[in-house]
Amino acid sequence: MSGAAVSGAAVSGAAVSGAAVSGAGAAQWRARERPPGGALARWRATIGPMKDTLTIGLENTTTHVVTADGSAPHLSVPVLATPAMIGMIEYCCMEATRPYMEGGETTVGAHVCVSHERPTYVGQEYRIHAVLTRIDGRRLTFEVTVENDAGRVSTGTHERGVVDFSRFG
Repeated sequence: MSGAAVSGAAVSGAAVSGAAVSGAGAAQWRARERPPGGALARWRATIGPMKDTLTIGLENTTTHVVTADGSAPHLSVPVLATPAMIGMIEYCCMEATRPYMEGGETTVGAHVCVSHERPTYVGQEYRIHAVLTRIDGRRLTFEVTVENDAGRVSTGTHERGVVDFSRFG
C-alpha cells in the first residue's frame, strides 16, 4: 500500500475516540455498556479484547513509497506529508491486530503522538514498525517508528480502540 491510498478522510479516523454515538442515543448507549456506579477503569478491564491471544510484544512492519498524492502540497519540494504518514502508521497498527479480532470487531484510531523529523521524498521508500506495548481493556497502545534509507523519520505512540460493530445501530 502506498501513500496514495491515504486521503484526508482516512486520517480523520484518528479523531474517533471512545464514543461513536452522540446526541440523545449516546446516554442510552453508555447506560447499556457501563455497569451503574462502576468506575470506567474497572469496566474496561472486564471487556478486554475478545481473543486472549492478542499480547504485548506483537509487532508489525509495513513498507510504503511516497507518491505525489501523499506529499505535502504547500511545500516547494514534494515530501511525505505528516497526515499521510499518520494514516500509514494507523494502517500498520490496524493490520497487526486484524488476525486477533473476532467477527464484527476492528480497531479504530484513538490517539496519535508522533514526531516528523526527516523528509522522505516522492518515490522514496519508508518503513513503519509498530510494537504493541500496552493493553488496557479495549485500548491498545503501540510504540511506532518510521524510517527511510537516510534514518529515522518519526517516533512516537499510537492508541487504538477495539470496537464491535454489531453493537452499533
